[in-house]
Amino acid sequence: MIFRNAEFSDWEAVARLHASSWRSAYQGILAQEFLDNFAEDDRRVVWRDRLSDPNSETRLVRVAVGGTTIAGFVCVFLDHDERWGALLDNVHVRPDLKGRGVGRQLMAQAASWVIDRRPASSLHLWVFEDNHSARAFYERFGGTSVERSVHHAADGNGVPANLLCLGGSHEARERTLRAPATRATAVIRLIGRGGAGKTTVGGALARRLGMAFVDLDGRFTAQVDLVMHLLLGASVRGAAGPR
Repeated sequence: MIFRNAEFSDWEAVARLHASSWRSAYQGILAQEFLDNFAEDDRRVVWRDRLSDPNSETRLVRVAVGGTTIAGFVCVFLDHDERWGALLDNVHVRPDLKGRGVGRQLMAQAASWVIDRRPASSLHLWVFEDNHSARAFYERFGGTSVERSVHHAADGNGVPANLLCLGGSHEARERTLRAPATRATAVIRLIGRGGAGKTTVGGALARRLGMAFVDLDGRFTAQVDLVMHLLLGASVRGAAGPR
């Protein structure tokens, strides 16, 4: 399997795969008439537009190619949400190739791309509430449900969906958003050797001053851990981590 960035010439193949994946995964979630008769036309409009600018600085579309056929793709947008960071908009794999690690590798490459450009960013996605297999897939990689909403789906209906956060410290992000506006410009950085007590002192100082506290070691580890989970099914934490 070869992984590469998508090109404009890929738009029709990506649209066909996207529609095929919807027909497989969204039975009973989206209207059957839409899946049978309109899903591919809908996706053709989307992907022709998206891939007309394949070199966007804030969007990645990565494809997995087996032979001459696109077997899967991932699409992610940087800076999509002030609170939750980058949006993992699509991860789709040809239905007959699921379970072979293609989706895991696509997600790992998307996460690495985000970390390279926005080291402090979280990665989030929306998943339909009744799409149990997809929810289980993302939750295996640490996806945490942080919000529920009814989405206006492509078939025109309202469909319950969950927002999952993957990696990063959304708790720290929440504290930052709650911090008083008058304190927003104040930044105190603690620098020192490992084990010197930066986390302990920083946490106590933040509580005393009413400021947000961000442990960069913890945030970095969370991001790297996500990539390691996706690539190896392992953690960088503790003795069980890769050596």
